[in-house]
Amino acid sequence: MSVRTLALPARRLALAAALLGLGSLACAVGSQTARETDFYEIQKHYTQMIRWSQFDRARNFVETDGLGSFSDQTRSFRDVRFTDYAIHGVEFSEDGGAAKVLVTYFAYLRTAPVAVAYEEQQEWRRPDGRLWRVRSNFEQRPVEPGEGVF
Repeated sequence: MSVRTLALPARRLALAAALLGLGSLACAVGSQTARETDFYEIQKHYTQMIRWSQFDRARNFVETDGLGSFSDQTRSFRDVRFTDYAIHGVEFSEDGGAAKVLVTYFAYLRTAPVAVAYEEQQEWRRPDGRLWRVRSNFEQRPVEPGEGVF
C-alpha cells in the first residue's frame, strides 16, 4: 500500500471530523441552555395555573414579598372565566438569572356577557440561584376585534 493510498482515507476522516465539529457547534449555539429549558417549563406551568384559576397553587411560584399584591389581584378574578392565553415572548437578562414575560389572558365576566383581556407582566428571578420566583402585575383591557378565543 502506498503513502498516497493511506493519505486519502485520512483526509476523508479529517473532513468528516471537521463537519461533525461544525454541526455540534451549530447545535450548541442554536439550543437553549438547561437554565432556559427549566425556566420555560416552570413559567408554562405557572401560566396554566392562572389560566385555570388555580391561584392557590400558582402562589407557590410568587416571590414572598409579592404575595400580598398577588392575592389582592387574583381575588378580583372571582367573576372572571379565563378561556385562553398567549405568551408574547421571553426576555432573559444577560446573566440568565432573571426573565420578563408578557402574557395576555382572554376571559369573559360570569356576571355579564363581556369579553376582557388581562395583560400580566411576569418578572422572574432566581434569588437563591436555584428556584425561579415570579412577581406579577395584571391589568385589564378591552379585547381587540379578532383577538382571543371564546
